[in-house]
Amino acid sequence: MRDLVRERLEVESVSLAEQLALAEGPLQTPSVLPGGFAGADHIDKMNALLGRKHQIRVWVLLYRDQPRDISKRQEAFWKGGNKNELVICVGLNQSDEVQWAEVFSWTKREDLKVSVRDYIQAQKKLDLVALTPWLTQEIESKWERRQFREFS
Repeated sequence: MRDLVRERLEVESVSLAEQLALAEGPLQTPSVLPGGFAGADHIDKMNALLGRKHQIRVWVLLYRDQPRDISKRQEAFWKGGNKNELVICVGLNQSDEVQWAEVFSWTKREDLKVSVRDYIQAQKKLDLVALTPWLTQEIESKWERRQFREFS
């Protein structure tokens, strides 16, 4: 038990630079699907840094040459996602130009979902590197995680 407490204290005292390095480690789960999209590592690092503090997990789901309604099918398949998730669905053409964006989450903050959707739709080409600092600020100021008791 003492070892677990000591390990936890050591992790909490890790510097920001070390946290970023840890975010690149082997336990990382990709946040952008499908993988291989430029800048996806920025979303992964953002999740590593904001996840514990704000109890959030951001997913970016990319759809090539698919209609917008695929995002509604994804939402239904995931049953709205987990209560702590912000799911960003983006339709792209073969040149990575944004065709549409939809966001779903259990958060009551509709303004967050709308602002994320509008920000992405305003990009000519999807730029995850530019999205990350902007999205971090939006999450810091607007994210409200739902409580388990609200789902009982």
